Amino acid sequence: MITGKSQHEWSNGLRDQTRKALFDLLPSPDGRLHMKHIDGGFGSFELLDLLKGKFILRLKDNAGERTFANAEEVISAGWAVD
Repeated sequence: MITGKSQHEWSNGLRDQTRKALFDLLPSPDGRLHMKHIDGGFGSFELLDLLKGKFILRLKDNAGERTFANAEEVISAGWAVD
């Protein structure tokens, strides 16, 4: 499971794109905002959670979930829009 802050970082452009997607709520047609981690791994946020101000990232392959306080915490933890 991917946890904590990564030693690597996404480009400024991708971090900005991620921030915009999280604030503007830009999900894919399936109602999820798909994410990737800088060190590998994938997950998604559900639009309904984001609308409630909840940043609950559900990891792919039933690997659990991570909860974040806000979009900046998501980005700082190494996650970006996929």
